[in-house]
Amino acid sequence: MPKISVNIGEGYKDTMSFVECAVIAEKFGFDAVWFGDHLVPWIHNQNKSAYFWSVMPSALERTEKIKMGSLVTTPIGDRCHPLIIGQASATLDNTCPGRFHLVVGKGEAINEANFLSNTCRDGKRESKGFLKP
Repeated sequence: MPKISVNIGEGYKDTMSFVECAVIAEKFGFDAVWFGDHLVPWIHNQNKSAYFWSVMPSALERTEKIKMGSLVTTPIGDRCHPLIIGQASATLDNTCPGRFHLVVGKGEAINEANFLSNTCRDGKRESKGFLKP
């Protein structure tokens, strides 16, 4: 488990700035960095929201030892199917063994909105079947 980590966040810089932050964090001895996984920025004037699953491979490639992962990824709902999250996570772990950490949660309404239809899925019910010991 990481001892000292950095919350790099998302949405307020260019994508490569997040990768550079991971490189600098490793240089200064941090144990882990965490990236936000959001569809839309938290604050309107941030005007950007980098796609976590595209930033992560670049950050892992540019660093050697530091662990990294999502602040929270929501594999429930319409934005990211659990199978895609599983495949992406396994690929990152195979590429950089032991360095990628996946943190899952239910998410927030603004980022997990149902964009594809006007029915709302029951994330609480679905999460019970997804997360098993």
